[in-house]
Amino acid sequence: MKPTWLISAGVTALLAVSSSAMPAPGRSGDRDDRELHTKFDNRDRQAARKWYNEHSENLPKGFRDADRLNPEEESRLQVGVALEPEARKKVRPAPVDLLRRLPPPPRHYRYAILDEHLLLVEDRTWNISDIIHLHVGEGHSG
Repeated sequence: MKPTWLISAGVTALLAVSSSAMPAPGRSGDRDDRELHTKFDNRDRQAARKWYNEHSENLPKGFRDADRLNPEEESRLQVGVALEPEARKKVRPAPVDLLRRLPPPPRHYRYAILDEHLLLVEDRTWNISDIIHLHVGEGHSG
């Protein structure tokens, strides 16, 4: 009788440990997704552009003429490149109502506004992980 009880207890413990480590079917771990979300996806781009279009008549700091980059500065705004000190001075935090439409940034990253761009920036190095060009027009690209 004792060996059967021990085997049952062992199998039950093994199942409990192995099932708790697995995410629910059809759902990956939210924390893992957030940690890997260092690039904007189409849903992020649509949400950001929709927000921009809804607020185009009353845009906050970061989008105004005084916050514009000159063409040379904008040409250096590239994924994989760290923001230069002069450009860093013009960076503004992303508005709260825009942040509500986006997934939380990965740990050690943040969303930032520069000119009419939404950036995903690594905190310590200022390295640009990804860019959404919110306004397509004169002097701006896709």
